[in-house]
Amino acid sequence: MGFSTTVRDMYSRYCVPVLVTENDLGAHDTFTEDGKIHERYRIKYLQGDI
Repeated sequence: MGFSTTVRDMYSRYCVPVLVTENDLGAHDTFTEDGKIHERYRIKYLQGDI
């Protein structure tokens, strides 16, 4: 409820569209030698282990 209130408040103040592009775990991603990002921490977070 707080997030939607904040978005509405920002829109009413500045009258510009607000686009939420990601709502996830913020962490530094690093590419490995195979060119991929192995996100074990993100998987644990989404499973509720963190």
